[in-house]
Amino acid sequence: MWKPRSNRGLSLFVLIGCTVAVLSARSEGEEPPPKKAEPIHIRSEVMTAKNAENKIIFKDNVVATKGDLWMRADEMVVLFIPSPASSGPEHSPFVLGADTSSEIDHIDADGNVEMKQGDRRAKADHAVYDQKLDKVILTGHPEVWEKDYQVKGQRVTIFLKENRSVVEDSQLTIQKEQ
Repeated sequence: MWKPRSNRGLSLFVLIGCTVAVLSARSEGEEPPPKKAEPIHIRSEVMTAKNAENKIIFKDNVVATKGDLWMRADEMVVLFIPSPASSGPEHSPFVLGADTSSEIDHIDADGNVEMKQGDRRAKADHAVYDQKLDKVILTGHPEVWEKDYQVKGQRVTIFLKENRSVVEDSQLTIQKEQ
């Protein structure tokens, strides 16, 4: 008659099998961690931080980049969403090493705005970059060029991640290069 030598080996085998099953089920149901947002770099001749208003004003030869997006303007105002821990004029989203942080809500660009991303180029009097929605709204004689076409309108909204644009009161010119 057969007698098991020990339940210890069987218990260990079952324990390892259950652990592998739990870990694989857990990893299948989990989404990969979100990609870290690309940083926005801004340079200018003059920068003024208005901590109480949660904004930074950049003037004169302002250039902002984020990944392959490049934008230039006479002036850019970066507006922040204050973190819940921040309050009062002593809070600054711009202080290195601060315990609180703020994220960018949007960037207003005024005066001789130019933008490039890949083959797309644009110009306007005014632009608003919405950080959360990753879109740019161009107003004030906006024009956009890409490959064989040029579009003008009252307002151009460019959805950067989707590579899609919406033009209000549009005028399109198609010119095939020779």
